[in-house]
Amino acid sequence: MNKFDRVVTTLMLLQTKKIVRAHELSDRFEVSLRTIYRDLKTLENAGVPIHAEAGVGYSLVDGYSLPPVMFTENEATSFIIAEKLVAKMTDEATAQVFSEAVDKIKAVLRSDEKEKINKLGDHVLVSSRISRLQESNMQRMPQILNSINGKTVLELDYAAAYNNTLTTRKIEPLGIHFYSDHWHLIAYCRLRKAYRDFRIDRIQDLRLTDLIFEGDHPNLKEYLNEIAAQQDLTKVVIQFKGGSERYGRTEKFYHGYVSQEENDAGVKMQFLTPSISGTAHWLLIFTDQIEIIEPASLKDAILELTEKLVLNYR
Repeated sequence: MNKFDRVVTTLMLLQTKKIVRAHELSDRFEVSLRTIYRDLKTLENAGVPIHAEAGVGYSLVDGYSLPPVMFTENEATSFIIAEKLVAKMTDEATAQVFSEAVDKIKAVLRSDEKEKINKLGDHVLVSSRISRLQESNMQRMPQILNSINGKTVLELDYAAAYNNTLTTRKIEPLGIHFYSDHWHLIAYCRLRKAYRDFRIDRIQDLRLTDLIFEGDHPNLKEYLNEIAAQQDLTKVVIQFKGGSERYGRTEKFYHGYVSQEENDAGVKMQFLTPSISGTAHWLLIFTDQIEIIEPASLKDAILELTEKLVLNYR
């Protein structure tokens, strides 16, 4: 990467993150710390107000933005949702390019808005591939996510699936989750005094109230783990080595895929599977390219299948 591209990317990162550390920039660009310090000096000489704090890192003076493009919080929120969808529907390279574009969008937000947007990742999950999106879903996403950010109670008119009866509920939202070809709003329902799963396309009307809810609810992953325990689903955590996870990009959704995170070894994925046996059969194709972190029962199932495979071809 040449100096111009490096300096522009550094500015974007400074606007996207609250704190940027010199060694992180050095690792990212594969250049020396001295080069990073020169790049930062170039930005300062160009009039970019950079604040340096010893032992902490670099940040921009609050209020600095890249003219002339500015986004409202709702507009920026829609890109965060899109980033989640793109990550599940496209190849890794396209998803990476889109993610970098979202970083540029975050860069022109004020620091308080930026912090809100960055926190939304824990409240949006996509667990299956998307074949279609209904217009009403996307119209309601900003209201829901603004409610989560502000801990504001939502009031909705909801049509039940079994009899289409319309009820009015006041809810405290946890987040939104895409599975089974639909977006779902997971929330604590004040009417039923319990957590409920509302399919967003069945919401007839949605209103933001002036009520603020107290206390903390579990995040979406914690909620799904609780549901798994109730529905006899089994939590599975797999470490995919190197780039082996790309060979299961589609199939993972059939085994209760929940989330993934990159690490030095590759990608660690979490599942909530209804069938240890079925998941074991699928994982056999990865041979030595995976490590089963949990549960032990999955290791036993794969060992048993492997022994049968050896006997069959001996």
